Amino acid sequence: MAKAADLVQKRLEVEIKTLISRREHEFRSIQILYDISREIQKDKSKLSSFRARYKNIESLKESFYEINQTINLKHLEAGWSSEPDTKLLESFDELYYSVIEIAEACALIDSGSMDSFITSSCVQRLELPVRKCDMSVTGLGQNSVQCIKGVMPKHCDEPCFQLPLIVIQKITSNIPVVPLPSDVREKFSHLYLANDDFDKPCKVDILLGVECFDRIYDGGRFAPNPEFPCALSSVFGWVITGQLRHTTILTPSKYVTSLLTSTNRLDNVVQRFWETEEPPTTRIKVPENDICEQQYKQYTYRDSDGRYVVPIMLKDNFPVLGNSSQLALNRFLNLEKRMSNDVGLKSEYVEFMRQYEELGHMDAWESSCEDRNYIIPHHCVVKPDSTTTRLRVVFDASCMTTNNKSLNDIVHVGPKLQIDIIDLITNFRLHPIVFTADICKMYRQILIRPEDRSYQHIFWRDEPNGPIKEYELNTVTYGVSSSPYLAIRTLHQLADDYSNQFPLAAQVLREETFMDDITSGAVSIEAAKQLKEILVTLLQLGKFELRKWSSNCLEILSDIPSEYCQSSKLFTEPNSEHIKDFRN
Repeated sequence: MAKAADLVQKRLEVEIKTLISRREHEFRSIQILYDISREIQKDKSKLSSFRARYKNIESLKESFYEINQTINLKHLEAGWSSEPDTKLLESFDELYYSVIEIAEACALIDSGSMDSFITSSCVQRLELPVRKCDMSVTGLGQNSVQCIKGVMPKHCDEPCFQLPLIVIQKITSNIPVVPLPSDVREKFSHLYLANDDFDKPCKVDILLGVECFDRIYDGGRFAPNPEFPCALSSVFGWVITGQLRHTTILTPSKYVTSLLTSTNRLDNVVQRFWETEEPPTTRIKVPENDICEQQYKQYTYRDSDGRYVVPIMLKDNFPVLGNSSQLALNRFLNLEKRMSNDVGLKSEYVEFMRQYEELGHMDAWESSCEDRNYIIPHHCVVKPDSTTTRLRVVFDASCMTTNNKSLNDIVHVGPKLQIDIIDLITNFRLHPIVFTADICKMYRQILIRPEDRSYQHIFWRDEPNGPIKEYELNTVTYGVSSSPYLAIRTLHQLADDYSNQFPLAAQVLREETFMDDITSGAVSIEAAKQLKEILVTLLQLGKFELRKWSSNCLEILSDIPSEYCQSSKLFTEPNSEHIKDFRN
């Protein structure tokens, strides 16, 4: 038993010696930091070495105290009656607080500030932790802020301020703005100053506000004479404040700094609200859009008449469509039943399809059992208030085939090319003389490549007792997902092809056209007439025609046939005092 007790005692002695050795190492480390900090005042080149070591000063302190406490516990465990080495602790503390004094900051004391501030550069220099706070500050840098908590002057004397400091980019300009005359320093040379270099311009790192103002000054005051500033006694030393009315120094330009602090919860909500209404500053790049553009450029061409021929925009590696003929046939038979109950509807539908074929927009197709064409069902949309085409046939390219795939599943939709309607209307209202026009049958003026037309077949017959025929649609078709993109992109292509010859008309097609509606104008009647003429010429080169003309000036429409003009249109509110138009 005695031998076991001796072994335990020896083990404790070894542990205590090891701990004492570690404590001596930590103490030597703080001594080295102290020596370097003193040398820095003479040789600034050692500052980088000091900063590298200074980063670990807090962990060094914690380690020293932890080791010292463990040594005391081991002493008790060994049954030794030694007292704690308080002198060593005091020496360590003295060195520690002497070292951290090197982390100096210039503070501005302001009784008018509701909060205290610190610059972001000072926070980075002192490596202080930060956290976000719900506050915005204007007047000082006008930047959003963060908040750090628990920052205090690191010295051993009282008082010790514990303040939340708001981090901001810049507090104010250097104080003083210009160096002060040497006789100002002489007036206060006998005082223990808070800032020994108060007479030199100094960057302000910290602003101490009203929350600690009453604990800073102790009531002492020294005023040499009315021409010089005075000194106020504070816990930091004497603070120089006031105005210098000295005749030998140039008065610098005045700097005015204001501060307004407010919570930004409501501000953020309002800001986010209007930011959602703003158009995006940068357009997000979508790979599919690039594919569409490449495919359009690669496969688009013009026929001998100048008409544009475009691809239907099939996707890469698209699945083979199933059979849609039976479903399309059933829907056509249902359409015939509907027309049999409405003679007027049937008459208009038949006339529409007859015109469709006469214009060469569709051709009869002699089908065979080997054909794998996609048959598109169709129906009509009636617009009773339309001044030109009351009935329009729409083709349902979303109709599923036997494998649950449709034409719209295998074609690219394409990027949005339409100009924003708000921008269009705003720009339209800027013109004193305005006119509007509609591109007649815009979709149907653009041909689909012959090799893609097998995806655009329909069933049709004029009378229920006749044979049902299969037709092939030759043009861009309503109801196909890629059609809006193809139509607008072709207008833009027309503008690009003739932008050098007709720059103003090309700009109208790009910036003042919404789908098939053109809304433009000019500063004078003559300029508007010229723009109208070159716009008609440009569109004719692409085999497009303009109809439904309207203007706030009758002279603009004087050479246009009446059947191509729209019914009377008012371009302002009826009771407006600023009516700038006529009714045509």
